Amino acid sequence: MVSLGRVLQVVPQERVALSASTFATFFLPAFVSYFAMGVLVQWKRTAMIRYALLPVTLLCAYRAGSSLDFSFGIPNYRYLNQGLALAMFTLAMRSTAWAFAKKPYQRIALQPKKTFNGDPMSGSTKYQLTGVDDTPLFTAIWNAWDLSVNLRGIGWDWAEGLRIPKSSCGTKSTTGFLLSTLAKLLFYAVAFDAASGAARDFSPETFGSVEGGTIFDASLPPLSRYTLSTIITILSGWTAYFVIELVYQIHAIEFVLLFGQTPSQWPPLFDAPWLSTLLT
Repeated sequence: MVSLGRVLQVVPQERVALSASTFATFFLPAFVSYFAMGVLVQWKRTAMIRYALLPVTLLCAYRAGSSLDFSFGIPNYRYLNQGLALAMFTLAMRSTAWAFAKKPYQRIALQPKKTFNGDPMSGSTKYQLTGVDDTPLFTAIWNAWDLSVNLRGIGWDWAEGLRIPKSSCGTKSTTGFLLSTLAKLLFYAVAFDAASGAARDFSPETFGSVEGGTIFDASLPPLSRYTLSTIITILSGWTAYFVIELVYQIHAIEFVLLFGQTPSQWPPLFDAPWLSTLLT
């Protein structure tokens, strides 16, 4: 068994290859402490425990994000390590928010034909909140799975006032929702691969490396240089959009198919940002 001292040790070093051993040593402690924080935030009188657990969670997240090598030594896959670092940063920030939560998070009881911020959702009014004191351990653990990936708080009281894009999936069957989501997943996977590949092909060799680089090719005349950098910028933006949507569709299928959630709990991730007139 890995000792606590080894798990929490922070020493500058080369990244280690991903394996069952390194996964258990570096990644698992970060996830377990994060998950435990998600359980504790649902209960009263756990503030001191959450405060004590927070430094451990942050340290484990730092070790996982800075130590594991998700690229398997392949230079072109080093961006996966950057994705890991971003995931660990998100984990750390969410754990911090949970540690300092002023009141326990409450799960909204799932009741059909109710509305959530104007959208047909499974229960959302303040009269349908589940009781915190009566939440058994198994239920809190089950809820923590949802909380761990639920970035908008759909189905939770802490999302009150958040505008959620209206969805048409409330009228679809679960099978229809899964099929349409699978089609979206395949589209975003292909689109992400095409956009990221095009951005790399247009970019100078140093762009995208972990050492850093530039999108400006000094060997080109100014007009061609800035035209090319604009194309790279646009492709990079679309790449980010496609990968965000791709991950969201994966989670939608996962939680509807395996955890029994309803399609209405997975409304569109984006509305129509190109029609926005304000930033707030």
